[in-house]
Amino acid sequence: MNNLSKISITLLVFISISAMALAAGNFHQVFNDNGKEVIVYPNPVLDNKFKVETNQEIIEITVLNVLGQPVFNQKYIQTNTVSIELETRDKGVFIVQVKTSDGTLSNKRILLK
Repeated sequence: MNNLSKISITLLVFISISAMALAAGNFHQVFNDNGKEVIVYPNPVLDNKFKVETNQEIIEITVLNVLGQPVFNQKYIQTNTVSIELETRDKGVFIVQVKTSDGTLSNKRILLK
């Protein structure tokens, strides 16, 4: 099996797993290229409360609105799980940026209802 075939199979498996996770509707999970995972749940967010989990130590979390303006920021977290309660009354799509101890920056979309 050549490298292109291996990449195609890996990509197909990743897309299938991602589609199943999104179809479940209760969390959003994405694996980074280096195998680290960041989970944001529940998604959609119903009461402005959600959790972020990763297998790396979380250093900073920022939540941005669709205009790129921060609506939440917390630094120096140094744990793998964080509970967040947003004070915004806005509903819609937000971006959750998670920076881990190894310098990885992950962006996840959430929907506030």
